[in-house]
Amino acid sequence: MKNYVLCSVQRSGKTWIADTLRRLGIGHGLELLTEFDRGYAPQQTRLTAARTEGMGQFLNCFSEITRQDGFPSVGISIQWSNLHDVLPETAQMLLDIESALAPSILYFLKRRDVLGQAISHFLMMESGYAHSTETDNLHERRGLVLYNREKLQSSVNHTRDSYVSWEKLFNMSNIQPVTIYYEDFVNNPVVAFGDMAEEITGVRFSREQIMDAASGLRKISNATDDSIRRAYLADADASHL
Repeated sequence: MKNYVLCSVQRSGKTWIADTLRRLGIGHGLELLTEFDRGYAPQQTRLTAARTEGMGQFLNCFSEITRQDGFPSVGISIQWSNLHDVLPETAQMLLDIESALAPSILYFLKRRDVLGQAISHFLMMESGYAHSTETDNLHERRGLVLYNREKLQSSVNHTRDSYVSWEKLFNMSNIQPVTIYYEDFVNNPVVAFGDMAEEITGVRFSREQIMDAASGLRKISNATDDSIRRAYLADADASHL
């Protein structure tokens, strides 16, 4: 049995993948550092006391919480978006996380369709609608978002730059992540989730177990808006991008 760290860029499908692993009984997979900084991590007070003693003690405390919740594996996800200046202290933090959770597997979740990912990010930022668990009102606002070349191009650039920065961070940390792709989980969840779960636990889950777990949460706003895609590509073609 191993622990895992799931590193990603915004709108990668991370929440769905982490939630599926949780529903399979493997581990939380929550964005622990972000939730802690915002003050709503599980047992926040207990984690706050542990954090004063360093990252290792902080993650040891979270490991205890995870196992008390009945999960055999400790999983966290990381979505650092402000990595344009990759600093040695950030690289050291990643190394400290990997060391504290050892034996662990560090995954790098990517999307092959970077434009679709950027469109999803653009729609989320313009509407405030993040995923299917949010209100119908926000969902309706998402449908009213109009094409804006400048803002969408900014989202495309941000997504691409985030991938590059993660690669720089892995190199600086001398970490070789296991790269996984969102599209593989969408196209063949039984194989993709089955392989990942087996790599972590050493156990092969059944098709029924995986499909039941994978249906738990789909991030609707990950779907590409075809009209925005067509407008962007038409602009790109016209400007020879």
